[in-house]
Order: sequence, then C-alpha cells, then structure tokens
Amino acid sequence: MAADNSGAVAAMEMILRQLQSPDNAVRNAAESAFNNAKNQPGPCILALSTLATKSEDRAVKDMGAVLLRRTAPELWGGTDATSKAIVKDQLFQGIRAEQNQDPRRKLCDTLSAIACTGSDASSNNDVNDLLPLLFELSKSPNAHDRESALYIFAQLTDLLSEKLQPHLAAFYEIFKRGLVDPDINVQVEALRATCAVFNTFESQACQQLAELIPLFMGPVSATLNAQDEVAARLCLDSLIESLENEAKCWRKYLAKVSELMLSIAASAELEEGTRQLGMEFLVAAAENLPFTCKKMGNYVERVLPIALQMMLEIDDDQDWYTRDDDDDDDEYSNYALGQEALDRLAIKLGGNAILPVAFTIITQYLANHESWQHRHAALLAISQIGEGCREQISEQLDKVTMMALKHFEDSHPRVRWAAVHCIGQMCTDFAPAMQKNFHAQIVPSLIKIMDDVNQPRVQSHGAAALINFCEEASPDVIQLYMEGLLTRLMNLLPSPRKLIQEQAVTAVASVADSAGVNFRPFYQSFMPDLKKVLRLSTDDKKLSKLRGKVMECVSIIGLVVGNEMFSPDSAEIMELLVKTQMAQLDPDDPQSYYLMQAYARICRCMKKDFIPYLRVVMPPLLEAASIKPEIEVMSALADEEQDDGVDTYIVGDKRIGIRTSALEDKATACNLLACFVNELKGGFIEYVQPVIQLFVPLLSFYYHDDCRNSAAQSLPDLLLCVAEQGDAFAQQYQELFQYIVSELIKCIPKEADVEVMVTKVESLGEIMGAQRIQDRALLKQCADCLLEALKDRAGRIDQRRQILEDEGYEELQEILGEEGPDNELLDRVADTIDSLCKSGGESFLSVFEEADGQNASLADVFGSFLHPNGSPVEKRVALCVFDDIIEFGGVAGLKYVEKLLPFMLVYAVDANAEIKQAATYGIGVTAEKGGELLERSGGSGVSSALEKVLSQPDARSEANEVATDNAISAVAKIVEFRPTALGNLPSFVQALLTYVPLKADLVEAKNVHERLVRLVEGGNMTILGEGFSNLGLVMRFFAEVMNTKLISQDYSVRIVAVLGSMRQQLPAGSLESAFQGLTKEQQAKIQSAFGS
Repeated sequence: MAADNSGAVAAMEMILRQLQSPDNAVRNAAESAFNNAKNQPGPCILALSTLATKSEDRAVKDMGAVLLRRTAPELWGGTDATSKAIVKDQLFQGIRAEQNQDPRRKLCDTLSAIACTGSDASSNNDVNDLLPLLFELSKSPNAHDRESALYIFAQLTDLLSEKLQPHLAAFYEIFKRGLVDPDINVQVEALRATCAVFNTFESQACQQLAELIPLFMGPVSATLNAQDEVAARLCLDSLIESLENEAKCWRKYLAKVSELMLSIAASAELEEGTRQLGMEFLVAAAENLPFTCKKMGNYVERVLPIALQMMLEIDDDQDWYTRDDDDDDDEYSNYALGQEALDRLAIKLGGNAILPVAFTIITQYLANHESWQHRHAALLAISQIGEGCREQISEQLDKVTMMALKHFEDSHPRVRWAAVHCIGQMCTDFAPAMQKNFHAQIVPSLIKIMDDVNQPRVQSHGAAALINFCEEASPDVIQLYMEGLLTRLMNLLPSPRKLIQEQAVTAVASVADSAGVNFRPFYQSFMPDLKKVLRLSTDDKKLSKLRGKVMECVSIIGLVVGNEMFSPDSAEIMELLVKTQMAQLDPDDPQSYYLMQAYARICRCMKKDFIPYLRVVMPPLLEAASIKPEIEVMSALADEEQDDGVDTYIVGDKRIGIRTSALEDKATACNLLACFVNELKGGFIEYVQPVIQLFVPLLSFYYHDDCRNSAAQSLPDLLLCVAEQGDAFAQQYQELFQYIVSELIKCIPKEADVEVMVTKVESLGEIMGAQRIQDRALLKQCADCLLEALKDRAGRIDQRRQILEDEGYEELQEILGEEGPDNELLDRVADTIDSLCKSGGESFLSVFEEADGQNASLADVFGSFLHPNGSPVEKRVALCVFDDIIEFGGVAGLKYVEKLLPFMLVYAVDANAEIKQAATYGIGVTAEKGGELLERSGGSGVSSALEKVLSQPDARSEANEVATDNAISAVAKIVEFRPTALGNLPSFVQALLTYVPLKADLVEAKNVHERLVRLVEGGNMTILGEGFSNLGLVMRFFAEVMNTKLISQDYSVRIVAVLGSMRQQLPAGSLESAFQGLTKEQQAKIQSAFGS
C-alpha cells in the first residue's frame, strides 16, 4: 500500500493548492476532498509527508507540514507500520536536508507530534525509534542538525517527560555540549531544551542538571553580543519559566546569574522587551527564592534603583490629557513594568528589606525640582510598595501622608495626578488608619483637587481617590464632609468629559455606601438626575459604561436609604433596568455586569417586594447561568492562534482553550441567583427546582471557582426555602435533601480550591444541622468526607513545612500566612462536626470514633491536634470539637472527660486567648454534663486553673475578655452543678458576682446571666452568701442587666418578680442595707422594678 503512493501524492498536491485559493467555492471543495482523503489514513498521511519533505513548491511544502502535524494524532493509529516507518524516515531526512529554519522547524514539530501520538501509555515504540536518531543528530558536524535535535528534545520533554526520564544522563551530555556549541542557534536550543526538563521532570531528576545553570549565561550573552534580541528573549523566557518551576536548582547559582540580569535590565541600549525580561527574572527570583535574595546582601540595593529608573521612562504625551478613559496604554512599557516590579518585590521581600532603600531614592526623586518624571515616579513608588511595607510605613504614616499631600500643589499636573493616586492607594493599603487619623487633611485636599477644572484627568482622579477613601471610612467621618463632597460631585456630573462623569457617579455611590442612612437628606438631590441618565442615554453605546455606573449608584443609594424612601422610584428604575436587559446587549457591553449587581442590591433593599420582578429577571438569568463553556481541545503541538478571550492550558499532550468571557457571565449570573435565594427565602419557591437542578451539577464545574462557590453557598438557603412551605412540601424537602447532601459529600474531597472547599463544608454543616439525623450510614459518609478534607489540608501543610525547611526561618511569616484558607477550613470542619453532634447525637459519636483500615478516625485526628507541637489553631479547634462531643454526645460522650479534662486544665492558662476560651468553655460543659467526672478527673486542678485565669491583671483586656467570660461561665456552671469541685467556693462566688455582667461574649453572657437569675430565684445560698452577704452584689447585677441586650426580656420580667419576693421574704433591713451600696443609677433601676 505504501510502495506506490504517487497517485495519492498528486491528488493531495492538488488539494493543498486549492486550499490556498481565494475562491471560497474552490476552497470549500478542497476541504471536503481533504476530509474524504483522511478516510484512508495510510495513503493520506504518507502523501502529506512526501509533500512536506520533497515538494518543490514552498507553499505546498509548508501546507503539507502543517496539515500533517494537525492530522497525525487523528490518523496515526489507523496507519500501517510500513507507512509509519516511511513517514518517520522522510521527516528525518527532510529535517536534515532543509536549510531554512522556519520550514525545518515545522518538520521538527511534525516529527515530535508523531512521536508523542504513537507513544501512548502502553507503547514507547515511536519515541524509542526516534531517540537514537536524535542522539546521532546531536553529534552531527552540521550545526542545523544539532540545532534540530535539541529543538525536538525540548518538544518531547514537554509532552513525554516520564518516558524520557530514563535517558536523563544522555540528555545531560547532549545539553552540556550544546550550551557551549560554537553555533549560537545550537546554544539557544540547548538552553531551551534544558529548561524544558526543569519545567516538566520531577524535582529530584532536575537536580542532576542543576550544574548546567552557569552555562546558561553563554547563550544569553552570545545572542546579545550578536544583537539577536529575539533569540535572547527566547532564552530569557525559558530561564524565567525554569526558575519558577524549579527554584531550588537555582539557589546556588542565583548570585552569578543575577549579575547578568542586572546588566540587561539596566542597559538603555537594549530593546524594551529584552530589558523587561531581565527585570522579570530578578523579580521572579525574589518571589521564588526570597531568602536567597536577602542573603545576597545587596540584591535590593541593586534591583530597586533599576525599577525606579524604568519608571522615569515616560513622556509628557498630550494624548494623556485628552484621553477620556483612565487606562493608560502603557501595559508593556518600562514605566509600567517598573511599578509592577516594586509592588511584587515589596510583597515578597517585605518592608524591612525594601523600605530603607526605597525611601532613600524616593526622597532624592521628590527633591528633584527640575524633572517632573522623578517626582511622579517617587509618588507612584510609595503607592506601589505600600502593601508590602504596610507595617513599616504605618510607623511613619503621618510623615508619608503629608509628603504625598504636599504634592497636591505641585506645578506639574502629572505630578499632582500621581500624588492623588498615591493618597488613594494609601487609603486602601492603610485603612482604616488613614480615614480615622488623617481625614481632616485628606478630604479637604481631595475637594480642592476636584475643583481643578483646567486638568480634567487630575480632577477625575480626585473623585477616584475619594472612592478609595470612602470604602473604609466610618459614617461619622463621612458625615463631617458630606455637604462639601456632594456639592462638588454634583457639580462634576454635568461635565462634558465622560471620564469625569463616570468617576463622579461612582464617588456619589461610595459616599452613599459609607454614609448609610445619613445619605437620606441628599436622596432627592441626586435620584431624579440619575434616573434621567438611565432614561435618555439608552441609544448611545459610548455611554454604556456611564449607564452601568449609574445603575450601580442608584442601587447602592436605594439599599442604604431603605425601601421606604426608595419605593416611590423603585418601579421606574426596575422598568429601566428590565428594558436595558431586554435590549440584547453586545457580549462586551459593560452594562451587563452592572445590571446584575444592581438587581442584587435592589433585591436586598426591596426584599419581598422584589418577587414580582422575578418573572422578568429569572428567565435570562437562568439562561446565562446555564451557559456551556466553549472548550476547544487540540494537540499541544498544534498551531496556537492567539485569542485574547481564551485561556489556554496544557494538559498532558492536549491544549485546552476555554473562552473566559462566557465563563464570567455565567459566574455573575450564578452569584446573582445566590443573592436572590438568600434574600427571598420562601418567596423564591417557584424557582427552587430549576435552580437546584442547575446548581448541584455546578458543584463539580471546575472551569470557574465562583460558579462552584455560588452553587455551594446557595444550597442551604434553597432547602430552607422549601422547608418554609410547611408540611405540604415535606416529601419534596426530603428528596432534595438526599440529592443535595449526597452530591456535596461526593464533591468535597475532589475540590481543588481550598476556599471553595470551605464553602462546601460550611454548606454541608448548615444542611445537616437543620434537622435531626439518625441515619448512621449518612453520618458515616459525612465523617469520611470530613476526614478526606482534613487529609488534603495535612498534605498542603506538609508541603509548606518543606518549603520552610528549604528556605529558612526568615520565611516563617510568609509560609504561615498561606495557611489562612486551611485554618478556615479547619474551623468549618469543626462547625460541621458541631452540627452533626447536635443533629446526630450518640449516633454521630460512633462514626466520629470509627477508623477504616489504615485511616485514622476523626477522634484520632483531633486528638493529635492537642499535642504540644500542634499549631494554636489546631489546639483551639480540637478543644472546641471535644467540647461539642461532651456537650451533645450524651452518655457516650462523657467517656472523653477523663482524657480531655487534663488538656482543658493545661490550655485554660495558655497564652493564646482563643485556646484559653475553648478550654474554659470545656470545663464548664464538663461540670454541666459530667457532674462528678469533673471532680474525679480534675481534682484541685479545676480550682487552680480557673483561679489563674480570673486573677490575671489583664483578664478584662480586649484580647482576654472573651476567654475570661467563658471562665466565669464555667464557675457559674460549677456552682450550679458541682459546687464541691471548687476548693474555695465563697471566693469564686465573690469573683463571679464581682465580674458580672459579661459583655464580650454575648451568647455566653445571656447564658450566665439567666443561670444566675435562676439560682437566685431558687434561693441558692451559695450565691446569696451566708447571712445574705452577697445581696448587694446580686442587686448590682440585676440593675446592670435588667432590660438590656445582656439578658432576654423574659428574664428581665423574672428579675422584677425575684426582687418582689426578696422584699417580702428577706429579713428586715437586709434589702435596704444592700440597696444603699448601689450607685444612684442602679438604685433608680431597682426602684423602678419595685414600682412595676
């Protein structure tokens, strides 16, 4: 079949020529003919190979190579062995014969694609056939051959790393020779191939190639000396990627390589793109090897000045002044890269390393009165390093703030703009300190800037900075300036400049959002004009963004002033929004996003009054949330066409492209549905079924985290919506309950994003806690699911500890900071166990203790957290979990007292207030539920621990008060349930009565206060004291809590009754004597109670 293929070749040549025809009909016919030819894989692929390697027509030759590469994955499996061998030989010989680099690389790509296609999990035949030929090619005296061999090695490494790993020693020798090859192109490909190994092989294998890193500088220097900056950038790109993937290999050589990168980044003779990659390498080094960079001694001193120097490379372009948007077209400029570098360096290396160097340069730049670029760069530098240097700048925040505000008066408008930008960013980075401490300087300065009518860009940026200020400003602070601020903003709204209008509208919304109900007096001043914009701008696409911002503004105003004030306008506004929605907006129209957010806020404002609008809003919303992602799967070696709207991922030997715009629309729609469900509850019942059918599958929609998060977050509310319908929906509730819980349990262990896993676990806990559960099998499934989540967490923490060991102690805070989501996950797992304890009782306790095979039980896992080496979060959470087990586990839960109480007594005096709180709460629970077990297992340790807590000088400090409240609660429970467990009972009662009322932990406060009322009501003489000696303290307590949020109204009534009984029953004079010890305010409350 392969012997005589001339007819197929001639036919294929005709097809390839016709595929390039400008005539659509001819081209379409050729496409059909090509598809028919693919029905015979062997002749088709052999014909393409022949043309790709032997055709005299360059266009046919190139087209043959491209189509062969694209179709090889599809046709190779159906091609006979003889044809396969011929194709591989033709390609190999074609590569050797081709003198031009571009077509030669097309053939290399095709040969790589075939090798990867034929080397599936069960066969290495094609790659094993190819490797000896490549090894031979790498030793060829012809530089083109050596270059091709290394180029193909890089392609294969990307896709077949596991199959190539046994040949690593041979690769090492080939790469080493290539990196010092006399031909520059060979050096470049050797560098790229070596970096491909770093990017794909296991770390241990990569270590074997690490000593080649010093040789990388050869190709980079050679290409620069040859003024081939395109090749130099290919090298730099590869170095950066390998540094990010295998940073550990670079540690030993970083100082030497950084010297070269510093010279590249600083060289004004080089092209911008080349310098930017030099800087990118230096920043990536700081991000991936921060400790190593710090140890180099002068790393920051050398990198930071170059970044700031780049920020000076900006012209006073007149277009900047007239542009009607705030997005400068400098995304790839040195000026923009310098800013980005400062931000990333500060975040990764920290303020102690960055600030001294940065402020030395910033001070010099600000003092340069001859160059506006220097002052401009200095102010932007402050805004860029703020987040990373937060702690250090906070210590001199007043000085830095005044430094920036001073330049609001600068002679150059670009510098004034930069000063405003700096203040705006600082209002975000140093909130709420900026708003609280410097509002008197900042707000008047911004008001003045907004009067700068000669410089619209500066004027509008003043409104933008005000938005940042308002985000964290208290209503009291905003109230001081509302008249002046809103007057200025009202004056800006009619501006002919769209940019000013947009910023002013958003600023009004921000002021309203911050002011809350204080905005009500200004409602009528703004709402009519805002509605007018919505009515009159419908046909002007240039005003789409402005209309969107007006939607945002009116919905925020409606939310803060409340439905009563908003309702006269709500119908008209909703009509305008619905009309906009029905107008078939373009896919990229910004109104779509603002519209969805406006609906959400108006729903929160109107609540049940929003329900009639659901019939209009829901159909398109459900349609948007149901969008299937546009996914294209192709060979990773196929031609890559750039598309800004598509995210591309390499997975094995496939390239997966996903259109992001549709995904964002889907995520926004899901978020809005979640808002409707949460706000409307039972009023959403008509749509519960379709939304559940949409959301449950989305729990496993791994293309967008927000979609999964919204779906998981909504499930408890959807079930609550059904539950609110009463008994008529009981069967539907149980069916949906089973469906939702089973899917949640399946998807939680598979969740890749920790924050989404947190939401899923939280939802599972809410759902399981909403009813009594006695189904042991279901409880076991929940327990196993939680164990898997804990196992995942443990794996991530082990990885971070390994990084900590690799990078050294100085990185401790950074590594610990990354545990935030995992700590939250641990809290949510504990909350879910709390729900399961309450709903399952002793049935849950049995699965809590059950271990499967080599897997530990939940009891084992949380027990291990109590070890002294456990983290503070683990100790606290473990104590909380066992508190729940003892409190809600019934008789079976009490068996944990003997083992757990010693831990509670030790951790009750821990330096960590949260651990202390959990431990003291547990002591109280043990007293209430365990009775004599408290005494038997705790002995004198109970009195000792509680005494230490209550006698601390800072017991009622902000940090310790919640823990102390719980210790007092424990004393109250012991007095009621096991008074003999306290050694010096009268002194503890004195401490209790002196301490109350509790104020920090309101839940525990009500419990303690109501317990005390019951004890006094029952005539408990331990509380009243011998000879009613504690009566004054009791009456003071009654006066302090009666008719306050610290006790329920029912118990306030009971206090009045108790006081009446005391008046009737206590010995003459004792009540009056106690009354005299009260303050006048307390006496007045008691007198009022007596009179009621």
